[in-house]
Amino acid sequence: SETTQNTFSPLLDAYKKNELDEETGLAVYSLNSQLTDLAEPSESLLATVAWQVGLKPEAILLSSHQLDAFRSGQRVHTETETRGRRGAYFTHAVFTLQAGEERAWHVVADVDQDAAAVVRLTLLLRGDEKDLISSLEADLAASDCNLKDIVSSADGLQLTDKPLVTAHHFANVMFNAMRGGYFPDQYRVKKTDFIDYISHLNQTVLAVENNFFSDLPEELTIQELRERANAYGNLDLARLVNSYLPLTFSRRHGDPSRPWNRFSIKVKREDGSKRLDYEGNWRDIFQNWEALALSYPEYTENMIHVFLNATTADGYNPYRLTRQGIDWEIPDPNNPWANIGYWSDHQIIYLTKLMEISLKVHPGYLQSGLAKPLFSYADVPYQIKTYSEIPKDPYNTIAFDWEREQRVKERVAQLGGDGKLVRFQENQASGSIVHASLTEKLLTLLLAKLVNLVPGGGIWMNTQRPEWNDANNALVGKGLSVVTLAYLRRYIHFVRDLLLKSDLDSVEVHMEVAAFYQQLFKILKEYSPLLQSHFNDHQRREVMDALGQAGSDYRWTFYLNGFSGKTEVLDLRHLMEFLDVALDYVDHTLRANRRSDGLYHSYNILHLQQGSAAISPLYEMLEGQVAILSSGLLGGAESLELLKCLRNGPLYRADQHSYILYPDRELQRFVAKNTVSPHRVEGLSLVRDLLLAGDKSLFVRDENGDYHFASSFRNIKDVREALLALKAQSRF
Repeated sequence: SETTQNTFSPLLDAYKKNELDEETGLAVYSLNSQLTDLAEPSESLLATVAWQVGLKPEAILLSSHQLDAFRSGQRVHTETETRGRRGAYFTHAVFTLQAGEERAWHVVADVDQDAAAVVRLTLLLRGDEKDLISSLEADLAASDCNLKDIVSSADGLQLTDKPLVTAHHFANVMFNAMRGGYFPDQYRVKKTDFIDYISHLNQTVLAVENNFFSDLPEELTIQELRERANAYGNLDLARLVNSYLPLTFSRRHGDPSRPWNRFSIKVKREDGSKRLDYEGNWRDIFQNWEALALSYPEYTENMIHVFLNATTADGYNPYRLTRQGIDWEIPDPNNPWANIGYWSDHQIIYLTKLMEISLKVHPGYLQSGLAKPLFSYADVPYQIKTYSEIPKDPYNTIAFDWEREQRVKERVAQLGGDGKLVRFQENQASGSIVHASLTEKLLTLLLAKLVNLVPGGGIWMNTQRPEWNDANNALVGKGLSVVTLAYLRRYIHFVRDLLLKSDLDSVEVHMEVAAFYQQLFKILKEYSPLLQSHFNDHQRREVMDALGQAGSDYRWTFYLNGFSGKTEVLDLRHLMEFLDVALDYVDHTLRANRRSDGLYHSYNILHLQQGSAAISPLYEMLEGQVAILSSGLLGGAESLELLKCLRNGPLYRADQHSYILYPDRELQRFVAKNTVSPHRVEGLSLVRDLLLAGDKSLFVRDENGDYHFASSFRNIKDVREALLALKAQSRF
């Protein structure tokens, strides 16, 4: 396996046995036993195979042991068996090519082959070679055709007079489908697959509504399935149908720098039949689905339902989505990649774009669902700390609720994937799933962003995750996102228009959400006179404290008590007023972030002191300009001016006729970035005492007299730990 080959010690190569069938050239790579420390037999009954057709080999090598001899011109000999070595497959053949002559051959490898498969392959290789080559090439051609079918189904085929552009488009669509998937049966739904989908998510619905499932035809359209479910009267059934996406070819996003860059595109079941499945990280899959929705517009609303059903009651989203439901990260102190937190940037713009597509292809659909309780909340066992704790340590703001995690696991074992959704009567397994209207879900997401608004600065990134660019990891805790605020403006405008064009006068939401909304509206109106000028540091802190406390009160009411089940009626005129006031705050901050060079800040840094919140800008970034242009803040003339400034600024690369994310800045040299001059530490008794004691746990002094922090330090947390350790020693 890959793990055996790349991870385990070479000492484990002793288990390996590589053998060759000389008659056919078939190589079989196996283990004498499975790798285990258990005191019991552990047979290894699967093998990797390799073979070739098209060459008349003089030798076949099962390892790289003779390669040096080959490179130096020495003769190599066929290896019929090697043990204790890592396997390889090399064919040594000699032939002469005349001018213009071609010679082709195939080398094939496969994994997880049992004894029966090896026998079958041996017999195949003993047959007619020309027939085998024809079958192999026909299979390769069929695979190419299948791939083109997949790409074409997502509108990936085009023909222009620029072959590179054509190839680029094909590749883009292919990679998008490999992450987001595609719909192999278009808008046709197989009854068997739909029941399989329900069985993994909600066993209760499957049992209680047996008549619904038994009455389904063997095949129907997604539109017909939705109509049947929406008219049936079971909210959970309707919710599940409206979230059904019969996708395949999807896999989780791979990244060479991440340990999860191991993925499997599951397109077949064990019996060889087609398998429908999808899996993706939240930050990726909705981006892929945005493009896919343009090819399959009838699934746009199902994508929106998947999105909203997976958002939490406190306004965030889980880490990963699959056909079987949602998933989240779990803390593991021994795994440096097991970090919990919430990304908040992708939420708003991805949802907005999907809803904009829905409005174009199905006008009126979203308005018709504004008051229907067809959505759920994800029960992610994270608890954002109280607001009083967050400013003290904005880098560590989320706690993992292990008891809640255990309750969720028990529900999943009993029910299926829907066990990960918020329920009434939290401590009772029989509690029903909480349902919410589209209006409530949209409002909850907006409120969660507004409680982190820092006037003049942006949205406070205080949930232990950066925005889309991992190069900005260090902004977590102290960063303010103008980018997300710009996209929030686009979102508010969309929601406002959605409500304005509906026939509703009011809508019911859960009592807790209503109280949260009313508290936030009160705060925004109270401080709205400050929008007539710029916020000073004290005013800014006062507003962000009030907003932050309101968010904390709502969250902890939910964490401790859940939803009561009681609802309140919101007047839509009142809600429109709230959106207008929120928009005033957003526009004020966006305008405040226009730079002197005509560009806009993308991110700011928050500096908190007692009763004060100061902000300082970072350097220019491309994403800020894109977000501002997308927000709708600027008119035509202002947009043109921004584009001119962008073209004439440091983000434009004339040699590439394109833009870069950040300006090409002059960075500090290695020694300079961790150097403290002597005059900055003179007079500090701790420095003097550490030097006298020869203690280098905090810093070292070089031959020039300059000081450098200990090379093991990563950030200020390590400095604090070192200071605490020194404080525990009486001599310091």
